[in-house]
Amino acid sequence: METYTAFDNVFGGKTIVQHGQEVISTTPNALGGDNITSGGQHLGHTAPNIFDGIDVYEHGQKVAHTQKNIFGGQDVYEHGHVVANSMPDGTGGTTILSSGQTVGHIYPSVTGLDTIIHHSDPLAHVNSFVMQPLIF
Repeated sequence: METYTAFDNVFGGKTIVQHGQEVISTTPNALGGDNITSGGQHLGHTAPNIFDGIDVYEHGQKVAHTQKNIFGGQDVYEHGHVVANSMPDGTGGTTILSSGQTVGHIYPSVTGLDTIIHHSDPLAHVNSFVMQPLIF
């Protein structure tokens, strides 16, 4: 199990760190979504969609999209099939599921940092993991 911390960065996006090292950063883009980078390399971008979710693009091709689900979270679709779900949990955080199995949790803290406990490398799922905005 890995633990990551997400925080607001100076560019208006989020930065995810593990062991003090940046793993992924996002910055707002002109489409109303975010550009996703890692190690200075552009991995993809997001844009809002008509389902009150986001579309995820890699190399200019749409690879996934999200839309609200009946549990108050988001469903993640790839090639028209649901591959992951999120839902609020009793801690005020979010549970992330894939194939009915819990694959991660996001626990908000009072300092503005989110703690992400994930059971695999987050870069392996960069196109299916969607950060929920921090609300204060």
